[in-house]
Amino acid sequence: MRSRFWLGMIAHRDPAITLPEAQMREMRAKNLDGEFARRLHQHCVEEMGYLAEILPTLYKRVTLDNVV
Repeated sequence: MRSRFWLGMIAHRDPAITLPEAQMREMRAKNLDGEFARRLHQHCVEEMGYLAEILPTLYKRVTLDNVV
């Protein structure tokens, strides 16, 4: 399983307003730092752990597959 994230899109809440490219670059540099990457990695590890626990049971329930 893979997770993909698009972290570069920055837009104003009002779709009629376009932010200047320089402002978007500054916002990316400020917010997408090493700490953000560390927290995102931690989230992904936890999420995949939960899925690893529940998906086999869910698969068996949905497919009625009782083979271990």
